[in-house]
Amino acid sequence: MERLPSRSRGGSWTLAGGGRGFREGVVSTDAALSEVSSVSAAVDGSLLLSARRGVLRVDPAGRITTVVRAATTSKYIELGDPRAADADRLRSDAARLSDVAAVQAGDDHTLVLTVVGGESGGYRVAMITARPDRLAVAVPPSARTLIRDGRIELVSTRRAKALVEVRRGRRVVASRRVSLRRGTTRVRLAVPHDGESHVVRVITRTRDGAVASHQMSLIPGRTLSDVVVRRIENLVSLLGVDAESEAWITCSRQTAVRFECDNDWYSGGETTKSRATLRLRPDGLIRFRERGSRGDLRLLLEPLTYDPRPG
Repeated sequence: MERLPSRSRGGSWTLAGGGRGFREGVVSTDAALSEVSSVSAAVDGSLLLSARRGVLRVDPAGRITTVVRAATTSKYIELGDPRAADADRLRSDAARLSDVAAVQAGDDHTLVLTVVGGESGGYRVAMITARPDRLAVAVPPSARTLIRDGRIELVSTRRAKALVEVRRGRRVVASRRVSLRRGTTRVRLAVPHDGESHVVRVITRTRDGAVASHQMSLIPGRTLSDVVVRRIENLVSLLGVDAESEAWITCSRQTAVRFECDNDWYSGGETTKSRATLRLRPDGLIRFRERGSRGDLRLLLEPLTYDPRPG
């Protein structure tokens, strides 16, 4: 349990935390807070803070509410809650954020710094606002299914010109220049059906020179390739491994979208075995679930474009 103190020349007061449980709209000192990583004061007198629950707001009257929830976790591990993986353009009460590192209050917006995993890692800055006055563009999650029928949706906060490209590795397999309206624009884009991971990238520019871009990995087909499965095998084999343990995952195809996997986990001089299922979901994300020595392991992933364990 954590408290958020305020100090001045006149003394120190608790502004939030120290209570039990959490209910929306309660007095902030009646709420329990944990893993608070950042606090920022807004011009209207409210406070924004990032905590285990997500991004929270304490209004000037002293009541606390949730701005954006953190992505949920399972008993063991959960990666890629779709509301976190595809948070762009979602309402704040529908989105989820993972690994919030810092929060900063602005005049009419909130900036959130989140940790980005993957091949190169780093950070992402997300803007939460009701009235976006700057250019931002997003490839929404619908692209993962629409691409199979030669279409794609793009969302922009302003009218702009855009270049849309779909790449498999370094090779461009489809591209088109389009005009985007404010809101959602649907574009025809023919991409060969393929079970390998591709990346769709959109780069936009307005008449006054503002630029923005966004990209998303997807599979433009209704099959899951052996290459993508091998990358996931390698990713899972690295989870929870240290200098004294090792894991080996081997998956065999059952259908075009489903694989059954054997997991050999070596630790402390003993080897234990477990079974898992891996499948391409109808929404284009990939689900891996294992029940065994490491507990109930559930992963929900975007199609991997790199091998976490090359060589």
